[in-house]
Amino acid sequence: VTSDRFCSELIKKLGRPLVSTSANISGMSWPKTFTDIDQRIIDAVDYTVKWRQNDKQPAKPSGIIKVWTDGTLKVIRE
Repeated sequence: VTSDRFCSELIKKLGRPLVSTSANISGMSWPKTFTDIDQRIIDAVDYTVKWRQNDKQPAKPSGIIKVWTDGTLKVIRE
């Protein structure tokens, strides 16, 4: 579930869910803008989408909720 227009359109075109982690190295803080992403991550990926790279509006990290098979929910990150 996303409110980001680009991600919604990408998911629609792929015809399936898209799952990703935050663009940070474990233990480091999450990037608030594209320029905060560690260069090692950018160098390690095949392609970087040219979307909102110049956006200076700080973003919040995604929320993560685990759903158990019995329907129980656990908030991992708000």
